[in-house]
Amino acid sequence: MSGKSESNIEDELYYYIGENRVSKSEKHYQRGKCCKCNCLHCPYGTTIRNHGFEFEEVSSSRINEAQLILGNPSQGTVSIFDQMIQSATGKSKKVIINDSNKSQFKFILLKGSICGLLESETKIHLKKYFKNQNIKLEDVLFSLEKLVDEH
Repeated sequence: MSGKSESNIEDELYYYIGENRVSKSEKHYQRGKCCKCNCLHCPYGTTIRNHGFEFEEVSSSRINEAQLILGNPSQGTVSIFDQMIQSATGKSKKVIINDSNKSQFKFILLKGSICGLLESETKIHLKKYFKNQNIKLEDVLFSLEKLVDEH
């Protein structure tokens, strides 16, 4: 053992949603092969192939939730430094979601859990525990196109 206590190892491999223990992708990698159980954090692509992604619009009441996925918890607040960069370059350093641009974003869901945010169908922003799952933009767009074709 590497000197870590059992509880520290558990923290690295699992997290909890309510009382449900969820295995992180690191736990699945440690197993060395896919168990074919459609695990939420399957790094082997099984869950994505079998379930695909679902999408939800970012409503006004969920802008802060979307902003947290981008790593900018202070939605609507831009520092003076960022304002200077934006006015000098015409580009904002941080993406700020608001009522006027929220339609450019969609929540990405896997098995009913929000795993990230799709920005203008050109970029994905993943939540922390989904970053090691090899989720690619083309996989997300394939699911989106499939949903559009079904309707």
